[in-house]
Amino acid sequence: MKAQWIAWAACLGLFLAFPDGSAAEEQWPAGSVVDGDVVNEHGEKIGEVDDLVLRRSGRVKKAALEVGGFLDVFDKIVAVSFGHVSRLETGNLLVKATKEQLDQKPAFRYLEEGLQPEYYYRSRPYAGPPHFTPRGYYYRPEPAYPPPEQWAFSPARFLATAVMDRNVMNRQGRSVGMIEDLLIQDGEVKALVLSSHRVLGEGVYVTVPYRPLGFTAFGLVYDITRQELKERPRFTYEKSEGT
Repeated sequence: MKAQWIAWAACLGLFLAFPDGSAAEEQWPAGSVVDGDVVNEHGEKIGEVDDLVLRRSGRVKKAALEVGGFLDVFDKIVAVSFGHVSRLETGNLLVKATKEQLDQKPAFRYLEEGLQPEYYYRSRPYAGPPHFTPRGYYYRPEPAYPPPEQWAFSPARFLATAVMDRNVMNRQGRSVGMIEDLLIQDGEVKALVLSSHRVLGEGVYVTVPYRPLGFTAFGLVYDITRQELKERPRFTYEKSEGT
């Protein structure tokens, strides 16, 4: 009898968490779909994933797809609501649309939409005190003065590739590593994958909870100390991607 009550309680918990009967998907890295194939319901390739459009909150708004053209000469980028796509076990994105429907969509131009590729953020003019002129993307004093959050900005929307493979510093201006990837679950970025040769060692990755990031020409601002970085859970791509 006790076992039956436990089973009923477990079922009730699942129902309250997912009243429509669905289950939460596992977290998967954005890097596993960017530059990957887009397929239709018949498994036919109809395009490629160029990027993902994210909100400041971490919500995945759109998938930017490269479609059309002949021999990649006349390809264009179109945007599809992320609610209309799903990730397959192969890593491809399944789109609820035909190739003809995607070809007929208007072009989605990043700059016209206020979305900047990652190299635009790296070359953004420095907004700090006039006595200091940055000499390059990787050069930055430690600690920086004033604190970097005072001259960082946080766009309402940004591209996933604009934060991947970029330097990360904390609010004290100390470099803590690089953002390697974004972990997505149920249409939201839940965590960031960080690496740091200096702090963690080569080939070691950890995850930190996602929170709105500060953008600077030197990298991204995420408030975490090096000691806290060492204590974060380890992450392996093989386990996440099922390879």
